[in-house]
Amino acid sequence: MALRDLIKSQVANAFVSLDDIKQPIDFDISNGRSYDFSNGAVTETSFTVSLEGVIEDISTNEGKASSNILEGVSARFIINREDLPDVYNKFDTFTTNGVTYKIIEFKDNGYSVEGTGVAG
Repeated sequence: MALRDLIKSQVANAFVSLDDIKQPIDFDISNGRSYDFSNGAVTETSFTVSLEGVIEDISTNEGKASSNILEGVSARFIINREDLPDVYNKFDTFTTNGVTYKIIEFKDNGYSVEGTGVAG
């Protein structure tokens, strides 16, 4: 157990050292929808978690035939696992630099979480 705690501490220190390249990332969770039969309204409950992390890579749709500049744009993020709430595996989207990405995959190694999202 001491080795695991040491690694967690070193990961936390690494994220402190990355202070100049970290940026705000807003993660959104959609909790569900409900339908009101009396008026036909659909309501969706959601909430946002704001964290700081590293946007590792942004790839563009350069060379693809598309009229939408954001179509096919993807981004990868890295977040300290200790900073995330327990419901992080229910995140639907993340927003950074004014662009919202749908999360398509994430990996949790117990110390950090890496994920990929696509704009659109």
